[in-house]
Amino acid sequence: MRLRNHTQYLADIKRKIELNFKYPLSIAQLAREAGVSESKLQHEFPLAFALNIQEYQMQVRMDAAKSLLESCDHSQKYIASAIGYKSSRSFIRAFRQATGSTPEQYRDNL
Repeated sequence: MRLRNHTQYLADIKRKIELNFKYPLSIAQLAREAGVSESKLQHEFPLAFALNIQEYQMQVRMDAAKSLLESCDHSQKYIASAIGYKSSRSFIRAFRQATGSTPEQYRDNL
């Protein structure tokens, strides 16, 4: 098995998160698939991307939510489901924490 270089395995993990944002992946799963230890991944990911894995997963989800809020008139419940939240209440709470406004306020300010 050929070892991937340092940068490539992190880029692969970043891309996997982007493609699977609706189903956040555990650090254990990402590390196992990359062939590195969890502690190595938790140490190196933020060095490469300035956010830890959980923060990056949240950023990707919120970017997807913003895109949907900007481009369509779907309900908050629909958007919550589309980005992997089981309830619109938890989505609204997470969105407010990430952006400082509710999804409705965000959409109204476009």
